[in-house]
Amino acid sequence: MTRLSIIGTRGYPSFYGGFETAVRHLAPYLQNDGWEVSVYGREKGPSVVHENGVCSINTLGIERKALSTLSYGLTSVLHAAFI
Repeated sequence: MTRLSIIGTRGYPSFYGGFETAVRHLAPYLQNDGWEVSVYGREKGPSVVHENGVCSINTLGIERKALSTLSYGLTSVLHAAFI
């Protein structure tokens, strides 16, 4: 089975913007096509939830203006690299 990790969203499923909307439509489509899809987000604290076959993983990060995106991205990449 082919694996795909999508990093950089605010959560799954979400309705925040264009990228999140694209992920909300793309992830279930790929999952139904035989892919193992994980979507990394930044909702309140770490958690793993399976919704419609898509694995939604929330990672930790620093909630500061300049560090938010970088810290959540780093923890998501590290988690994806080691699973």
